[in-house]
Amino acid sequence: MKKIVKYSSIVILLIVLIIIIICFPQLYYFDNKLTYKNFNVYSDKPITPKIYLILDKVDILIKKSEIYDSTLQFKIFIRSDYSVHNALPWQFSNSAYAITRPIIRNIFISKGNLQSNVAYKISGGSRPLDEIIAHETVHVLIENKFKNDRAKFPEDWTKTGFLWKEEGYADYIARGSTLDINKVLSILQNKTDIKLSTYELEYFKYWFAVNYLFEKKKIKIKELMQSQISLDNILNDAMHEMNTHGTKSHPPK
Repeated sequence: MKKIVKYSSIVILLIVLIIIIICFPQLYYFDNKLTYKNFNVYSDKPITPKIYLILDKVDILIKKSEIYDSTLQFKIFIRSDYSVHNALPWQFSNSAYAITRPIIRNIFISKGNLQSNVAYKISGGSRPLDEIIAHETVHVLIENKFKNDRAKFPEDWTKTGFLWKEEGYADYIARGSTLDINKVLSILQNKTDIKLSTYELEYFKYWFAVNYLFEKKKIKIKELMQSQISLDNILNDAMHEMNTHGTKSHPPK
Protein backbone atom coordinates (compact mmCIF):
# COMPACT_ATOMS: atom_id res chain seq x y z
CA MET A 1 0.00 0.00 0.00
CA LYS A 2 2.83 2.37 0.89
CA LYS A 3 4.49 1.66 -2.45
CA ILE A 4 1.27 2.46 -4.29
CA VAL A 5 0.94 5.75 -2.43
CA LYS A 6 4.60 6.54 -3.12
CA TYR A 7 4.34 5.82 -6.85
CA SER A 8 1.04 7.68 -7.09
CA SER A 9 2.63 10.70 -5.45
CA ILE A 10 5.52 10.58 -7.91
CA VAL A 11 3.14 10.34 -10.87
CA ILE A 12 1.06 13.26 -9.58
CA LEU A 13 4.22 15.31 -9.01
CA LEU A 14 5.42 14.60 -12.54
CA ILE A 15 2.05 15.56 -14.01
CA VAL A 16 2.06 18.83 -12.06
CA LEU A 17 5.63 19.52 -13.19
CA ILE A 18 4.74 18.88 -16.84
CA ILE A 19 1.72 21.20 -16.59
CA ILE A 20 3.89 23.94 -15.07
CA ILE A 21 6.52 23.51 -17.79
CA ILE A 22 3.92 23.72 -20.57
CA CYS A 23 1.91 26.59 -19.09
CA PHE A 24 4.79 28.79 -17.94
CA PRO A 25 7.45 28.86 -20.69
CA GLN A 26 8.71 32.18 -19.30
CA LEU A 27 10.36 30.20 -16.53
CA TYR A 28 12.90 28.60 -18.85
CA TYR A 29 12.64 29.78 -22.49
CA PHE A 30 12.82 33.54 -22.41
CA ASP A 31 15.45 35.77 -20.85
CA ASN A 32 13.82 39.03 -21.93
CA LYS A 33 10.58 40.41 -20.50
CA LEU A 34 8.75 43.70 -20.78
CA THR A 35 5.48 44.77 -19.15
CA TYR A 36 3.64 47.65 -20.81
CA LYS A 37 0.00 48.61 -20.41
CA ASN A 38 -1.93 45.30 -20.43
CA PHE A 39 0.81 43.38 -22.21
CA ASN A 40 3.48 41.06 -20.83
CA VAL A 41 5.96 40.35 -23.60
CA TYR A 42 8.53 37.55 -23.44
CA SER A 43 11.22 37.22 -26.09
CA ASP A 44 14.26 35.06 -26.79
CA LYS A 45 15.99 38.15 -28.18
CA PRO A 46 16.56 41.56 -26.55
CA ILE A 47 13.38 43.63 -26.69
CA THR A 48 13.90 46.81 -28.70
CA PRO A 49 12.17 50.16 -28.06
CA LYS A 50 10.06 49.49 -31.17
CA ILE A 51 7.90 47.25 -28.98
CA TYR A 52 6.20 50.30 -27.47
CA LEU A 53 4.99 51.47 -30.88
CA ILE A 54 3.86 47.94 -31.75
CA LEU A 55 1.90 47.53 -28.53
CA ASP A 56 0.38 51.01 -28.84
CA LYS A 57 -0.99 50.00 -32.25
CA VAL A 58 -2.34 46.75 -30.81
CA ASP A 59 -3.94 48.64 -27.95
CA ILE A 60 -5.72 51.01 -30.34
CA LEU A 61 -7.01 48.13 -32.47
CA ILE A 62 -8.39 45.92 -29.72
CA LYS A 63 -10.03 48.83 -27.89
CA LYS A 64 -12.32 49.15 -30.92
CA SER A 65 -13.86 45.82 -30.00
CA GLU A 66 -17.07 46.05 -27.99
CA ILE A 67 -15.86 43.17 -25.80
CA TYR A 68 -12.58 44.83 -24.83
CA ASP A 69 -11.89 44.35 -21.12
CA SER A 70 -9.31 46.65 -19.53
CA THR A 71 -8.75 44.22 -16.66
CA LEU A 72 -7.28 41.50 -18.87
CA GLN A 73 -3.55 40.89 -19.07
CA PHE A 74 -2.09 39.46 -22.29
CA LYS A 75 0.90 37.11 -22.23
CA ILE A 76 2.81 37.19 -25.52
CA PHE A 77 5.74 34.87 -26.30
CA ILE A 78 7.87 35.81 -29.31
CA ARG A 79 10.61 33.61 -30.70
CA SER A 80 13.06 34.50 -33.45
CA ASP A 81 13.72 31.05 -34.89
CA TYR A 82 11.40 28.21 -35.94
CA SER A 83 13.95 25.60 -34.91
CA VAL A 84 13.88 26.36 -31.20
CA HIS A 85 11.34 25.70 -28.42
CA ASN A 86 9.60 22.86 -30.26
CA ALA A 87 10.09 20.08 -27.72
CA LEU A 88 6.89 20.58 -25.75
CA PRO A 89 3.25 20.34 -26.86
CA TRP A 90 0.60 23.06 -26.63
CA GLN A 91 2.97 25.93 -27.30
CA PHE A 92 4.16 27.26 -30.68
CA SER A 93 2.28 26.44 -33.88
CA ASN A 94 4.14 24.54 -36.61
CA SER A 95 2.25 26.25 -39.43
CA ALA A 96 0.45 29.49 -38.49
CA TYR A 97 1.81 32.96 -37.75
CA ALA A 98 0.73 32.54 -34.16
CA ILE A 99 -1.59 30.64 -31.88
CA THR A 100 -3.42 31.40 -28.65
CA ARG A 101 -3.79 28.47 -26.30
CA PRO A 102 -7.18 28.45 -24.58
CA ILE A 103 -7.62 28.37 -20.81
CA ILE A 104 -4.01 29.37 -20.10
CA ARG A 105 -4.34 32.13 -22.75
CA ASN A 106 -0.70 32.13 -23.77
CA ILE A 107 -0.13 33.85 -27.12
CA PHE A 108 2.74 32.27 -29.08
CA ILE A 109 4.21 34.14 -32.06
CA SER A 110 5.85 31.54 -34.32
CA LYS A 111 8.55 33.93 -35.50
CA GLY A 112 8.66 37.67 -35.01
CA ASN A 113 11.02 40.56 -35.59
CA LEU A 114 10.38 43.39 -33.15
CA GLN A 115 12.67 45.84 -34.89
CA SER A 116 10.88 45.56 -38.24
CA ASN A 117 7.39 44.79 -36.84
CA VAL A 118 7.05 41.64 -38.95
CA ALA A 119 5.64 38.20 -38.13
CA TYR A 120 6.46 35.17 -40.24
CA LYS A 121 5.06 31.71 -40.82
CA ILE A 122 7.10 28.73 -41.84
CA SER A 123 5.54 28.49 -45.31
CA GLY A 124 7.08 31.85 -46.20
CA GLY A 125 4.32 34.39 -45.55
CA SER A 126 4.72 37.59 -43.54
CA ARG A 127 2.37 40.11 -41.95
CA PRO A 128 2.74 43.10 -39.61
CA LEU A 129 3.47 41.83 -36.13
CA ASP A 130 1.09 44.32 -34.50
CA GLU A 131 -1.82 42.93 -36.54
CA ILE A 132 -0.94 39.35 -35.63
CA ILE A 133 -0.75 40.23 -31.94
CA ALA A 134 -4.07 42.10 -32.19
CA HIS A 135 -5.68 39.10 -33.89
CA GLU A 136 -4.49 36.76 -31.15
CA THR A 137 -5.54 39.04 -28.29
CA VAL A 138 -9.06 39.09 -29.75
CA HIS A 139 -9.15 35.32 -29.17
CA VAL A 140 -8.48 36.05 -25.50
CA LEU A 141 -11.27 38.67 -25.47
CA ILE A 142 -13.72 36.21 -27.02
CA GLU A 143 -12.85 33.41 -24.61
CA ASN A 144 -13.16 35.83 -21.71
CA LYS A 145 -16.58 37.07 -22.84
CA PHE A 146 -18.24 33.96 -24.24
CA LYS A 147 -16.35 31.10 -22.57
CA ASN A 148 -18.20 27.89 -23.53
CA ASP A 149 -20.43 29.65 -26.07
CA ARG A 150 -17.63 30.12 -28.59
CA ALA A 151 -18.99 27.29 -30.75
CA LYS A 152 -22.70 26.88 -30.01
CA PHE A 153 -23.71 25.51 -33.40
CA PRO A 154 -22.30 22.93 -35.84
CA GLU A 155 -22.20 25.67 -38.50
CA ASP A 156 -19.61 27.57 -36.46
CA TRP A 157 -16.99 24.99 -37.47
CA THR A 158 -15.67 24.84 -41.01
CA LYS A 159 -14.60 21.67 -42.80
CA THR A 160 -10.98 22.74 -42.29
CA GLY A 161 -11.49 22.81 -38.52
CA PHE A 162 -11.67 26.56 -37.86
CA LEU A 163 -14.23 28.59 -35.91
CA TRP A 164 -15.05 30.97 -38.74
CA LYS A 165 -16.88 33.58 -36.65
CA GLU A 166 -14.04 33.90 -34.16
CA GLU A 167 -11.27 33.94 -36.77
CA GLY A 168 -13.19 36.35 -38.98
CA TYR A 169 -13.88 38.72 -36.10
CA ALA A 170 -10.25 38.58 -34.98
CA ASP A 171 -9.11 39.60 -38.47
CA TYR A 172 -11.85 42.23 -38.66
CA ILE A 173 -10.55 43.92 -35.51
CA ALA A 174 -6.92 43.46 -36.59
CA ARG A 175 -7.47 45.50 -39.79
CA GLY A 176 -8.79 42.79 -42.10
CA SER A 177 -7.43 40.68 -44.93
CA THR A 178 -4.17 41.53 -46.67
CA LEU A 179 -5.35 39.91 -49.92
CA ASP A 180 -6.70 41.67 -53.00
CA ILE A 181 -10.46 41.49 -52.53
CA ASN A 182 -11.35 41.45 -56.24
CA LYS A 183 -8.84 38.72 -57.02
CA VAL A 184 -10.04 36.48 -54.20
CA LEU A 185 -13.69 36.97 -55.07
CA SER A 186 -12.86 35.95 -58.64
CA ILE A 187 -11.40 32.76 -57.21
CA LEU A 188 -14.49 32.11 -55.09
CA GLN A 189 -16.74 32.66 -58.10
CA ASN A 190 -14.58 30.41 -60.32
CA LYS A 191 -13.71 33.28 -62.66
CA THR A 192 -9.95 32.77 -62.60
CA ASP A 193 -7.34 30.01 -62.46
CA ILE A 194 -5.29 31.82 -59.79
CA LYS A 195 -4.64 29.61 -56.79
CA LEU A 196 -4.25 30.48 -53.12
CA SER A 197 -3.33 28.30 -50.19
CA THR A 198 -6.24 26.79 -48.31
CA TYR A 199 -5.22 28.77 -45.24
CA GLU A 200 -5.24 32.13 -47.09
CA LEU A 201 -8.53 31.46 -48.86
CA GLU A 202 -10.28 30.22 -45.73
CA TYR A 203 -9.25 33.20 -43.63
CA PHE A 204 -10.29 35.59 -46.36
CA LYS A 205 -13.77 34.02 -46.38
CA TYR A 206 -14.09 34.37 -42.61
CA TRP A 207 -13.02 38.01 -42.65
CA PHE A 208 -15.17 38.83 -45.69
CA ALA A 209 -18.29 37.32 -44.09
CA VAL A 210 -17.76 39.05 -40.74
CA ASN A 211 -16.91 42.35 -42.42
CA TYR A 212 -20.20 42.13 -44.35
CA LEU A 213 -22.21 41.32 -41.21
CA PHE A 214 -20.74 44.21 -39.22
CA GLU A 215 -20.50 46.86 -41.92
CA LYS A 216 -23.63 46.11 -43.94
CA LYS A 217 -25.94 44.31 -41.53
CA LYS A 218 -24.72 46.26 -38.47
CA ILE A 219 -24.84 43.28 -36.15
CA LYS A 220 -23.05 43.15 -32.79
CA ILE A 221 -20.55 40.59 -31.56
CA LYS A 222 -23.08 38.96 -29.22
CA GLU A 223 -25.47 38.37 -32.12
CA LEU A 224 -22.63 36.98 -34.23
CA MET A 225 -21.48 34.51 -31.61
CA GLN A 226 -24.89 33.42 -30.35
CA SER A 227 -26.83 33.14 -33.61
CA GLN A 228 -26.99 30.17 -35.95
CA ILE A 229 -25.41 31.55 -39.11
CA SER A 230 -24.31 29.70 -42.23
CA LEU A 231 -20.94 30.86 -43.59
CA ASP A 232 -21.88 29.84 -47.14
CA ASN A 233 -25.13 31.80 -47.01
CA ILE A 234 -23.37 34.92 -45.72
CA LEU A 235 -20.67 34.63 -48.39
CA ASN A 236 -23.33 34.36 -51.10
CA ASP A 237 -25.11 37.44 -49.74
CA ALA A 238 -21.85 39.39 -49.46
CA MET A 239 -20.74 38.50 -52.98
CA HIS A 240 -24.16 39.41 -54.34
CA GLU A 241 -23.90 42.76 -52.55
CA MET A 242 -20.50 43.40 -54.07
CA ASN A 243 -21.56 42.40 -57.57
CA THR A 244 -24.61 44.65 -57.30
CA HIS A 245 -23.26 47.68 -55.48
CA GLY A 246 -19.53 47.19 -55.09
CA THR A 247 -17.71 47.17 -51.78
CA LYS A 248 -14.34 47.68 -50.18
CA SER A 249 -12.49 46.64 -47.09
CA HIS A 250 -13.83 48.33 -43.97
CA PRO A 251 -11.61 48.34 -40.92
CA PRO A 252 -13.52 48.73 -37.64
CA LYS A 253 -14.22 52.37 -36.89
